[in-house]
Amino acid sequence: MFVSGVNHMFFHGTPYSPKEAEWPGWLFYASINMNPTNSIWRDAPSFFNYITRCQSFLQMGQPDNDFLIYLPVYDMWNEQPGRLLLFTIHHMDKLAPKFIDAIHRNNNSGYDGENYPTDVPGYGQLEQKRKSYQRTLHQLPSVSFSETTVTPVGKGKIITGTDYARTLASCQIPCEEMKTKFGLQAIRRMNDTGYHYFITSLQDKGVDGWITLGTNATAAALFNPMTGECGEALIRQADGKAQVYLQLKSGESVILQTYQQPLQASKPWRYIKEQPFSLSLDHGWKLHFAESKPEIQGIFDIDRPSSWTSINHPAAKINMGTGVYSLDIELPALKADDWILDLGDVRESARVRINGQEAGCVWAVPYQLKVGHLLKSRKNHIEIEVTN
Repeated sequence: MFVSGVNHMFFHGTPYSPKEAEWPGWLFYASINMNPTNSIWRDAPSFFNYITRCQSFLQMGQPDNDFLIYLPVYDMWNEQPGRLLLFTIHHMDKLAPKFIDAIHRNNNSGYDGENYPTDVPGYGQLEQKRKSYQRTLHQLPSVSFSETTVTPVGKGKIITGTDYARTLASCQIPCEEMKTKFGLQAIRRMNDTGYHYFITSLQDKGVDGWITLGTNATAAALFNPMTGECGEALIRQADGKAQVYLQLKSGESVILQTYQQPLQASKPWRYIKEQPFSLSLDHGWKLHFAESKPEIQGIFDIDRPSSWTSINHPAAKINMGTGVYSLDIELPALKADDWILDLGDVRESARVRINGQEAGCVWAVPYQLKVGHLLKSRKNHIEIEVTN
């Protein structure tokens, strides 16, 4: 939703449930059950913090879309039988296949686009819309689906037609290589000091390397919306274009902010260079439940950190709550600047404590935390509170 332009998220229709109501309380089928009777409530603050950090950037500044893409609503009305046309979300692929194709082609070509729902003859409205952009674009075309035409509109122009490759090439607007070359998804906005991006790798691979930006920049900073970590990014100029070094794992997201002036007294972003050794935590685990419905008491020697549905207890397969996985380890004397705890596949969220200190909460891939500052030489106690 963030890469599609949503920048204000809220829960609608959250059901009220009095405290005296028997578990699971009063529920309503058509809205999110975000309240204390849902086990996920335990780790909801971490989810909310992520949303807050993302929205603070996505509500800042102004949109910086490359194109206004016209929604041909009159064509859609004419092409559909009958007088009643309902724009239901699950049928848009049938109502506007050409428009959806144009959106995907635009995104896959490395550009941002904003939908423009009005009729093509409304050039005055389009020019007013163009003036609302703080950044002056030399071309601000609208792609429709008739014969190819070019119509000047102020400093921009309307381009209609289906020859997307020629149309996009003729505009001479720099595309975002992070989309075309690396398969990342992103949205860009403009602010007083430069630009900022929300970037995510919604694919089965990540990225680790230099990425050419579609905007100019002298300096850049990276922000991890999951943890709040931030720092100055590596940046260089290549062939007159700004390049930023970016590390993202599959499913991970990051916020990149660029600046036209050098940053002063900023701490560097902590890039990761993995060492050729790791510590396997596959055996010796114990499990007990901090909270559970139905209640499960006792400590279970599970050896491997597996799903609690396999333990020998009649309520294990229907249990809802928080299981605490614990392990004692001996930390070897290996030289490393930091240690990363990789939890693998978590269903659904996990809080981590090391030697009694909070290490963080993860609720999405890649389910990893930097924990080196909490580890000590020799014996360490790890607790992972997993909530389903």
